[in-house]
Amino acid sequence: MIKERELTRVFQPIAGDANNPGLKWETVMAWAETRKTRSLVARPTSLEECQAVLGFARQHGLTVCPRGAGHSYADAILNNGEIVLDMSRMNRILTWDRENGELVVEPGVTFAQILSKVLLARWTLSACVGGMGVTVAGAVSNDVHGKDSWKVGNFGNHVLALKLLTSQGEVVTVDRNGDYELFRSVVAGLGLLGVLVEVTLQLQRVPSAFVEVTTIPVRDLNESLEVMERAKESSDFIISWVDAFANGKGLGRGTVEIARWLDVREDIDSLELERSLTVPRSIFGLFPATFTWSMVRPFFRPRMIQVANAAKYRRDQWGGRRTGKALFTDFNFMLNKIPGWKHLYRPYGYLEFQPMIPRHKGNEMLAEILNMCRTEQAQSLLCAVKSHKPSDFPLSYAGDGYSIGIDIALRGRDRQSVVRFTRRLYDYVAGQGGMAFLAKDETLPRDLFVQMYPRYQEFLQVKRRVDSRNLFVSDMYRRLLA
Repeated sequence: MIKERELTRVFQPIAGDANNPGLKWETVMAWAETRKTRSLVARPTSLEECQAVLGFARQHGLTVCPRGAGHSYADAILNNGEIVLDMSRMNRILTWDRENGELVVEPGVTFAQILSKVLLARWTLSACVGGMGVTVAGAVSNDVHGKDSWKVGNFGNHVLALKLLTSQGEVVTVDRNGDYELFRSVVAGLGLLGVLVEVTLQLQRVPSAFVEVTTIPVRDLNESLEVMERAKESSDFIISWVDAFANGKGLGRGTVEIARWLDVREDIDSLELERSLTVPRSIFGLFPATFTWSMVRPFFRPRMIQVANAAKYRRDQWGGRRTGKALFTDFNFMLNKIPGWKHLYRPYGYLEFQPMIPRHKGNEMLAEILNMCRTEQAQSLLCAVKSHKPSDFPLSYAGDGYSIGIDIALRGRDRQSVVRFTRRLYDYVAGQGGMAFLAKDETLPRDLFVQMYPRYQEFLQVKRRVDSRNLFVSDMYRRLLA
């Protein structure tokens, strides 16, 4: 492998233009901040700059990993010792048809950018994830899901067409009516087939920018799933927040949040929407985020979360069922209202797991997963259950089932013991016909990946056809697919 100083010297002719974002060695981490890597990073602002980087990579035998805003949790967006192509500066909204809701964007456009433009006109994104800084290309490459995916499917269901920069430097248009095999492999393709340089989306017409949110306390896992299933008849969004520390008769207790679009004539002020889509600089408008989290961090332990969860549950039980109106962006991007919360997990980061399990085994398997975490003393500090529906994309995290999000802080833990636990967890999930969400994984072994994603060979056949030189690679690719 070429050393850093040699690569920098060789690349100088390409990087010399003052308007070129250039390539330089940087420390690169993923969202969960568990591992530092060193990569040659480029931040192009145009198609031509992307093509120049790919040409350089071909010339010097390097691989390229496309990356958006860095919201993938682990090694899907890392490429240690090689090139990372950061697409976040290609972030223009190109066209928008207000009549039919067709939107054309560059890859680095974020969910916040789109909603700030279209929600005022009563359009929205479907399968909207909980982070407003996620880019469109990242959403396509991971086929992300939202609180409404049980109803509308994953993000890929709402992609009309793509423009893909291939390993040969050519741009091809991919849609459902042309090379469908390529289209369905690019969606959820983890950026391993090429660089997305343009995406055409179908937006969803909504009656207003507001949703009616109902919060329902539930006493256990069985009641939670029953409420979720009943809510599908009259709701647009469903999520269950679970107290992972509860056990016995209270296993799976928490609250179910359901929401539906409100048909009201009330318009939203653009300044109000801008406020909703801006991450605040302070907590509750009072405390500087970085300083506050540094002071709280020593007390951020499972026992503290257990006490807080118990207090919240008692408050919710006392308050009963509650219904109110909320701006959609306030409802959907809850965590963005808490600035800098990742400081709580530093400097070691956290491991995130999101098993999906078949719906007909929902109660049994969710209970077993929660009990496994409790036995290991690895209860998730923030735990949510969502509902899903199947899709036709080979590497998509989709199916007729439920997902449960589990995060484990690494502070005070031996990483290898956590990895051994996740192996047991994934063994159980795979054996019951479940799967892991690749965008949040960094520990899944190859043998279980093959079991969870039996259509991976379809994807590899397409990769051999469009990227025969294996130009597009990530650390995850090396771990699971190489």
